[in-house]
Parts: sequence; C-alpha cells; structure tokens
Amino acid sequence: MKKQYFILLLLFLFVCYRSFAQSYIGFRAGAANINFYHLRSIALSEAKLTPYYSYNVSLFYKRAIGKNRFIGVELDNKQFNSNIKIAMHCGVPDNSGLEALYKINMLYVHVFHEGNFYTGKKISIVGDIGLYLSFVLASKVGGKFWDTRESAYVDSTGASHYYPSLFTTHKDESPARDVNIVSFGFRLALGFDVPVTNKLAISCRGSYCMGLSNVINEQASTEGMALHLRDFGLTVGLVYKLKKKKEEN
Repeated sequence: MKKQYFILLLLFLFVCYRSFAQSYIGFRAGAANINFYHLRSIALSEAKLTPYYSYNVSLFYKRAIGKNRFIGVELDNKQFNSNIKIAMHCGVPDNSGLEALYKINMLYVHVFHEGNFYTGKKISIVGDIGLYLSFVLASKVGGKFWDTRESAYVDSTGASHYYPSLFTTHKDESPARDVNIVSFGFRLALGFDVPVTNKLAISCRGSYCMGLSNVINEQASTEGMALHLRDFGLTVGLVYKLKKKKEEN
C-alpha cells in the first residue's frame, strides 16, 4: 500500500513539474498541535479529546503566475498523537464507549495559491489558501472499549433476574484497523519571508488545517461520532529561487 502511494506522489510531482516552469523550492520544519474534532455527534454522547504537540516537516515548490501571486504544491509529513475518550449515556452512566491513544503518521499533499500582501527589501508578508489530500503512512492504537450488556441469573425459586454488567475489551493494533487511509481538507497559512541573498530567503509560516472527511471509521470505534482532524502549525525554513527555464521554440 505504501509503495502505491509513493508511486502516486511521484507521478503527481512529475505532472506539476511538467505543468509549471521552475521558480522556487524550499523546506520548512517545526511544531504542530493536531487533534480530533467533531462537527456532529449522536445524542447522549460526550467526547474528551486530548492532543499532544508533535513535529511537521515539509518540502514545497511554487511558481509565479502573476505579480505577487504563486501556485504550488507542498509535501508535509506530520506525526499525530491524541488521546480520545468517548462515552455513551443511555440511562446508565458510561453505558458504552472508547478510551484509547492514537498515533498516526501522515503525509499531506497540499495544492495552494499564495499571495504577497506586502513586499519590501527586508521582508515580505505572505499568505496562502489551498486543499490537501492526506495519506496514512503508519498508525497505532492502544486502549479499551467498554459496553453494558444484560446479564441474568436464576434464583432458587426458578425466577429469572436481569441486571446490567460492564464488559471491557482491550484494543492494541498496529496498524489501527479503524483509521481511514485517505482524508482531505483545506489549509490557511500566513507568514513572512526575509531575504538573505538574491536567491535565498528565510521562510516562516503559521498554518491552520481543517479536515473535512472522517479520519476514524465511526461505526467501528467511535460510537457513531464523526471525527475529523485539525491542526495549528508553526514552521521555519528556507526558500530558494531557481533559474527560469528558457522558452521552447
């Protein structure tokens, strides 16, 4: 599966390379706060989602398509760790639910449009907006499910009595079977570039990514609650201006 995604990314980059003349290439690295969120949930449920700070590293390519406007592609690797607890309350406290730590390594493919809000000799203020596809490279989950089931016993008179009992199932999977391999969303970013030489600049970005598709199979693990990913990131790196290609005859 990973090999297929790798080939897909190579083909994608080749199409971008052939479609757009070379202009700028660069990399950035930094920290990200990534967590689940839910737009909707079923009745009588509650969720506690605890994120952990992690890293993200990216390579990007962009081309000028007008004055102070660019279009480009960025490959962004992020490590996502989050503890999730979802509980159902159907007449009995913690009637059923899930508590687990998810660790997911993801590759984001961003296609973005960038614009310069201000361009000076010492600094440029820039922002971008775009869409992304994300692919799961590795995943692991450890935790437990619990649910309340009806149990019964027969007394000495032969009468049956029913009562609720709590059953727990431990979950430890690598890869996590309930993680969807592909998801999508959009990104907003704002930052600045500081020229070092005529061709090299320091690049700093603050970004927000919002997933629009479900990352966890809601029927498998999350009691019907649709979970997406969103993250805030801060990265610093370098951007290098490439030589323009000569026009073909």
